[in-house]
Amino acid sequence: MEENLLAWKDISTLVRVESIREVNAVKRIDIRYFISDEDIEKARYYSSLVRDHWSIENGLHWYLDVIFREDACRVRSGHAPANLSVVRKGCPRFPSDGTKLL
Repeated sequence: MEENLLAWKDISTLVRVESIREVNAVKRIDIRYFISDEDIEKARYYSSLVRDHWSIENGLHWYLDVIFREDACRVRSGHAPANLSVVRKGCPRFPSDGTKLL
């Protein structure tokens, strides 16, 4: 246990994010925790970091699933899954308005 604590010795902030979502009159509350080595006392700062992170994550996952149909891919053995992941994430994002890249 002490080795684990030593690896986290520079942590100075614990952030608690409570998300409330209501769909079809069903309310869901999720609580997530984040750690930081920054010592900023403004909640707005950490809120911005969390929103920016999820914005990037959601955009990437949408792109991988819609453009490459990653969720439907059944490649699961050997090095193929890792190789496909590199190719998918390394491809340029094509404009959605139909313009050509070259």
